[in-house]
Amino acid sequence: MVQTVRMNLQATISALFPSGVAVCYSACCPPDAELLPAELAHTRNMVSSRLSEFRHGRWCARQAMQALGLPVGPVGKRPDRAPEWPAGVTGTIAHTGSLAAAAVARADDFVALGLDIEQAGPLEAETARLIVRPDEDGGVHGNRAKVLFSIKEAIYKCIHPVVRTYVDFQEMRVDLSGPPGSFAAVPDTNNFDAAMIAGLAGRYTVTDELVISACWIMPTH
Repeated sequence: MVQTVRMNLQATISALFPSGVAVCYSACCPPDAELLPAELAHTRNMVSSRLSEFRHGRWCARQAMQALGLPVGPVGKRPDRAPEWPAGVTGTIAHTGSLAAAAVARADDFVALGLDIEQAGPLEAETARLIVRPDEDGGVHGNRAKVLFSIKEAIYKCIHPVVRTYVDFQEMRVDLSGPPGSFAAVPDTNNFDAAMIAGLAGRYTVTDELVISACWIMPTH
């Protein structure tokens, strides 16, 4: 049963991305998962729980690179804590509880990727008000706020390597008016040129236990 669930979630996450993106999902960190020397350099001050999370995510990233036929190299950590991908690779890593997943692609095919996984369930009302804009109808009710939170987390992961600045939850409106399971990002900020992410597209899904959001930016040429 565990293996079936793992395979189903692997397929579920993979289906959110377009072709050309490889995904690795893992329910728990394999005991033999090791970090590369260049990755170990970023772990000196990590507590054990953060180290396990870091090791798990990097293991997923290398599995995804291998699945795509890319050379497997270290995934470092930038000063802003975002992953530092090998040359020619773009990707994203997500964690929740014991789960981890990574999605990678060739940088020639995708400018950036974003993936977020959250435990399903409502957000507290005060937290929801920080996430949801007034023009995101019905967002603070039920599971809707968690969906918007997950989508905005995925968007931030995707656009941050492009815009190189912090984007607040209220500075991004999520448009869910398209086909079911899809979303668009509508920036509401002067902190960066909105045209930089005009090509962003995304999808999301909700299972019994998880909310999963994925987005990507493809080259404009």
